[in-house]
Amino acid sequence: MVLYEEVPSRDLALRVCDRLSHNFAGDLEFEFTWWGLRYLSDPQVSVEASRFAMNADLIMVAVHRTALLSMEVLTWFERSLLGRSAPGGALAVLQTGPNDGPLPWQHPYLLSLAQ
Repeated sequence: MVLYEEVPSRDLALRVCDRLSHNFAGDLEFEFTWWGLRYLSDPQVSVEASRFAMNADLIMVAVHRTALLSMEVLTWFERSLLGRSAPGGALAVLQTGPNDGPLPWQHPYLLSLAQ
């Protein structure tokens, strides 16, 4: 499952997904679903995306900066990830923008959700 913020972050995620598929060809099979973060405010999209998050082996979040994640998106993560039934999995964050000093509070928050 790939959640992306804007076109540059989506493009970075696409390159990473292509690389994963290429590097693990024959060993692992990937099926990616793509979700724009701005559409999570739509109730139908939010529910459908949550359904995928609950069963995903990998959730990749591609954003300009984690500090820009809205409270609405963070709430969606909490609601979706706490309802997971699938054991294991990974949460990966791709950041296209600069790292401006210490990590913002959203980064440790996402880390705690991943655990």
